[in-house]
Amino acid sequence: MRRKRPVVSALTAALACVALALATACSADGEDSEKRTPSPSATKGITQACPGIIDAQIIAEARNSELWPQTQVGPSISIKQAAGALQAAYPEPSPSPHRLCALTDKKSNLLRLGTSVTWADSSKVTGKPFGRDETARYETGNSPSNAGTLWVACHLKGAKETPARTLLRFTTWDALKVREQSHAKMLIASAKKLTARMGCTNTVSYPDPEETV
Repeated sequence: MRRKRPVVSALTAALACVALALATACSADGEDSEKRTPSPSATKGITQACPGIIDAQIIAEARNSELWPQTQVGPSISIKQAAGALQAAYPEPSPSPHRLCALTDKKSNLLRLGTSVTWADSSKVTGKPFGRDETARYETGNSPSNAGTLWVACHLKGAKETPARTLLRFTTWDALKVREQSHAKMLIASAKKLTARMGCTNTVSYPDPEETV
């Protein structure tokens, strides 16, 4: 007499297959999520490379970009090095801007997010002329390579004369599309750290980052 195959065994096998398929799908989703979410060590590495300039909130905004998984900490110079270079060059514009903080693409090394600084002539300020009593002005940008600019007046101690038309120009680039307020926040943080190191004798009144848009 022919024995019938147990129905329970067939059902169990089917359920096992479904469970395996779901587990595989969940694993795939998890891997994708991990690629987009910076590990604690990665976040720490960025905040250490750009202390006080790129914080956890800005990283949270940047990680929404599809470019985030291929982003790394790029080359930059310290605030101390930038201050020394700018003091030595004053009041001449730097041959190239000094990078204070940089995140770049892992493969191409293209700039993704960061700030730089140089001396610049105030005639390059857009809109109305930079006032004699004005100490800082923020300008919104119009491209990833010029996402925002902060102009700051810095009177150096010991300088025979402070050229009224020479300002510090801080610029940010952003291919990760963080908020406009975050551009201003990064630039103001960069300026405060640098001007303190340079010993600028004048008091600078910075705009509120949340009111820059």
